[in-house]
Amino acid sequence: GQVVKSSAKEGLFVKVADGVVRLSEIQLEGGKRMSDNAFLLGRNIEIGTKFE
Repeated sequence: GQVVKSSAKEGLFVKVADGVVRLSEIQLEGGKRMSDNAFLLGRNIEIGTKFE
């Protein structure tokens, strides 16, 4: 999906086929699972970034 909103306070929102979902947990390859808020601290995920 494609990022439509990214905020350390509000979370990470991704556009999918049926609408928009909030990613509540994220785990990078080889990394630990973390909340979307923790993931966004110190990271700038731009609107339009694609997740696969």
